[in-house]
Amino acid sequence: MKIRSLLLAGSAIAGLTCAAQAGELRGTYFALEGGASWVGGENFFQDIFFTTGATTHSDFSSEFETGWSLFGTVGYAFDGGVRAELEAGYRRNAIDQLFSTAGSPLSAEGKLGEFTLMANLLYDLQLSKQLSATIGVGAGADLARLEVAEIGFKDNDWTFAYQGLFGLNYAIGERTQLFLNYRYLRADAPDYNEYLGGAPASSRNVAFHGDLEKQTVTMGLRFALYGAPETTVVPPSAPPPPPPVVPTAPKEFIVFFGYDKSDLSAEAQRVVADAAFAAKEHGAAAILIVGHTDSMGSNIYNEALSLRRAHSVRSALTKLGIAADTISASGKGESELLVRTGDRVKEPQNRRATINLQ
Repeated sequence: MKIRSLLLAGSAIAGLTCAAQAGELRGTYFALEGGASWVGGENFFQDIFFTTGATTHSDFSSEFETGWSLFGTVGYAFDGGVRAELEAGYRRNAIDQLFSTAGSPLSAEGKLGEFTLMANLLYDLQLSKQLSATIGVGAGADLARLEVAEIGFKDNDWTFAYQGLFGLNYAIGERTQLFLNYRYLRADAPDYNEYLGGAPASSRNVAFHGDLEKQTVTMGLRFALYGAPETTVVPPSAPPPPPPVVPTAPKEFIVFFGYDKSDLSAEAQRVVADAAFAAKEHGAAAILIVGHTDSMGSNIYNEALSLRRAHSVRSALTKLGIAADTISASGKGESELLVRTGDRVKEPQNRRATINLQ
């Protein structure tokens, strides 16, 4: 088994978690998926033990047809894009070709059915507001049921299994994702022991020479019991200017916005009204409005959002009687953060627009 590869994959997930942004999926979820299954060519042998003490040994090589697979999972999505889940799966592949030790073809009637129980640890990397990618690892048990008509054999065996996963997820609702998954699974070689009874044979042993390798590509739906919690952000009021000896106009006002919003809250409208009053009272010759965002989202999206915020403030000022030709509006996106943060961090004080009276 490639345990070293498994450990390295787990370490990579742990490292990514430290800098991960909050994913879209939250809390307990369920998923159902189905698709295609492939099993690599396998070699196995049969030993028959006779009551006389004699033993016969036969080797076989097999190729499997493309089969089908079904999976059901229940999991929990934590903040930071990390998910833990329990997975139950079933794969079925019919034998396509069967050869004896001498290379002669035999009846290919038979199949390999496998039931798996796995515990998975996954990490979701948000690519856009709706699209995310998943990487993960898992470990558990594999129940392999082999049926070979040529030798009249049918039996089950539990073995240890581990897997790597990669997926793409698309949010089609607040709590629902459509996803595409790829799995690569390795299971320890099954070893079957069957009691035959009676003369001349008493028992036989059928075993694979190496680990089973399986790949699946599936599509499914993932449904969370609860949507992402809404965080209500109350923007802080702009501090009042110190009492001046000679009445002078405040030079700057700050308007705060909700997450991914460009409309004005009641508090934001009061700040705009204060700015309009100051501009009229003290005769501002020009008003400069600059919109800003936090570090969530792409640069292109944030630049457009910051400009929408600036235009919302400009529109409110004109409705309060400020001449439109005295107002200029622009957006800086996330390039001038009020509070320095890392990438993809929700910071209320960075979601703002400044009003400068000149």
